[in-house]
Amino acid sequence: MKRLCVLLVALTLPGLAVGGAAAQQSLTWTAGAVGGGWYAISGGMAELIREKAGLNIKVIPGGGTQNPLLVEKGDADIGMGLPPLLGAATRGEDPYPGQKMEQLRALAGNMSLNTFHFYAAADSPFAKMSMDEIFRGKKPIRLAISKPGSSDVWVFEKVMEYYGFCQQGKAADCYRAWEVAGARFFRGSYSEQA
Repeated sequence: MKRLCVLLVALTLPGLAVGGAAAQQSLTWTAGAVGGGWYAISGGMAELIREKAGLNIKVIPGGGTQNPLLVEKGDADIGMGLPPLLGAATRGEDPYPGQKMEQLRALAGNMSLNTFHFYAAADSPFAKMSMDEIFRGKKPIRLAISKPGSSDVWVFEKVMEYYGFCQQGKAADCYRAWEVAGARFFRGSYSEQA
């Protein structure tokens, strides 16, 4: 699988370099947060492409919600993405209302697992509850989430909308509704959450 991804990217990237400008010798790849999985994957892929195809790739920090914007504006040539956010970007939907990004294209898929996890300490009163019980019961949880603007936060807000904490697009109301019930949210980078 890894070889197939490298092959697909190695075959596609030279075409991007020539198409953008004949003299271009490097590309910018927007990844995820420094220290996160996407940043490591992108850095490794960039090194393999540098070795195998002789193409210089500069990896810059980004994230699931920022990367479509960076590529669309030309601040990055390629970037990692999540299918729901890429779909929203091409349609101009939340979190990109009115900004249809119809020029975005997928080069490769399934390079990282797209799963949203909720963890509870084994000795926590929530450890034996389902997500349904926690969310529908508006339990007074303490939750560490990424900083606003990340794909993690976007997905979490969609989960809160699903459970009726707020109306679509009213994320601030989601947090307030649960905080009134006793929940607390810690927002920070992955390393700050650990």
